[in-house]
Amino acid sequence: MLDICCSFSTFRESTVEECKRRHKHIKKANNFLRLVTSPTSKAVLVYLFKKGVASEDQIQLVLKVEKISEILSQLDKLGLIGRLDSRFGKKVTNTYELTKRGRVVAYYLAAWKNSPLNDLEKFVIVNKLPPNSKVLDVGCGSCKTLFSMSKYNLDIGVGIDLNKLALRLARVLLASYDSKELEHLMLLNADAHFLPIRDQCLEVVICSVTLPYLFNEKAIAEMSRVMCKGGFIFLRVHPAVFYISRLFEDPPMGFIRSTAVLINGLLLHITGKQLMLNLFGRKFCEVFQTQERTKKMLKKYNVTVCASDPYTIIGFSTR
Repeated sequence: MLDICCSFSTFRESTVEECKRRHKHIKKANNFLRLVTSPTSKAVLVYLFKKGVASEDQIQLVLKVEKISEILSQLDKLGLIGRLDSRFGKKVTNTYELTKRGRVVAYYLAAWKNSPLNDLEKFVIVNKLPPNSKVLDVGCGSCKTLFSMSKYNLDIGVGIDLNKLALRLARVLLASYDSKELEHLMLLNADAHFLPIRDQCLEVVICSVTLPYLFNEKAIAEMSRVMCKGGFIFLRVHPAVFYISRLFEDPPMGFIRSTAVLINGLLLHITGKQLMLNLFGRKFCEVFQTQERTKKMLKKYNVTVCASDPYTIIGFSTR
């Protein structure tokens, strides 16, 4: 368990050294991540993530990059994109789409590039977050949130995620910036249901993406546990309308998954029970949230809500 509560200066120093060591290792050894995070490769992956399917000529026309054939060939060899032979029953040539692994990588790259954190930054500014605050980002992904918050003189920023590939990408992306502020960020492969952090030692806990994919009550209990008295929690939620709007995206799987999530969410809000579902061999416990149910859970764990909108809830610990 991270000793953030006791001998914190020692922890901070070890964190800085760990970050430097990992960044140095990645810069020297990880050819895969260096290629994926190069400007041209990032642009191609993010474009395919948005477009779905595109030909080599379309990619060349939109991105206007040199040696596009070579880049596409490299991404194909890495298993991030695949070549299509036909589409809608017609033969096609030099046409590509993202593989399953490629969609994961592109998702995190797109999030790093295109997700402004206006609400969170406004919250930090309005509440005058004191310097040397300790911040946890639950489900940090590619670490865009902590990167944006690093300019607010954090004492330590800890990001946790179960996805090892996301954390590897995050370390490479952070390593590309030469900033002393980033030396105080630490990334951990950990479960949000069992945070490896001591009780009541963090000023801010952020969960800007992950809550719908977790067992809500267990995750909120853990986030509340690590918050010090007066500490803030910033949650993003997915209301039912979010999944209703996705029922007819990517048929038939989009419809099946969204329906399963809606049913699981109804079960949670009626009975208080959240199930682990198994859909075609893939396990997930995803649910939608309502303001009322989420606020009730927060209150149970000594968190008072001070601001909210359909997609955001901000509260502070009264423990």
